[in-house]
Amino acid sequence: MQAIAQAQAGDLIYIPGQVTTLLGREHGQPYVILDVSGPVFRGDSGEMRRPNTSEVSGTPLLPLWVSERLSYVDAMTSIVGVRP
Repeated sequence: MQAIAQAQAGDLIYIPGQVTTLLGREHGQPYVILDVSGPVFRGDSGEMRRPNTSEVSGTPLLPLWVSERLSYVDAMTSIVGVRP
């Protein structure tokens, strides 16, 4: 969470099998752009949901899950700053 707090828009976030880009924040919530053909979301009541889609989407980072036990944030291997 500390790394996410320090990340800036445009930074690349590496997760095994996935690279996302931090779009920015809205009301403190980090948003990323990613291929949503396979992410898992934890719903408001705690259930795990996998949308049936194959698109690119801007979405909040914190509700994303790699699996039922591993969040995207916990799966991150690195954040790389991309600056002009």
